[in-house]
Amino acid sequence: MLKINIEMDSILSVAVVLLILLGFILLIRWLGAWMLRIDTVISLQKETLKTLKENQNCIKPKANKAVKPLSNEDKARLYDEMDGK
Repeated sequence: MLKINIEMDSILSVAVVLLILLGFILLIRWLGAWMLRIDTVISLQKETLKTLKENQNCIKPKANKAVKPLSNEDKARLYDEMDGK
């Protein structure tokens, strides 16, 4: 009976060590997959930024004719309103 208990304890110890080792391997694989996803996202962002910089010269803003610059009188009136006069 004592011999069986010793064998069971050693089998249980080996099983625990194997489970811990398996958990460690799975954790490392998960971290590696996560890092590869981040690398892919960074590559896509670099490509998008390059495309945006290339196309920046093609896009020219149109003048907004609905907004006209303020006259000096209007500026003075706005400054007076801001000062509380």
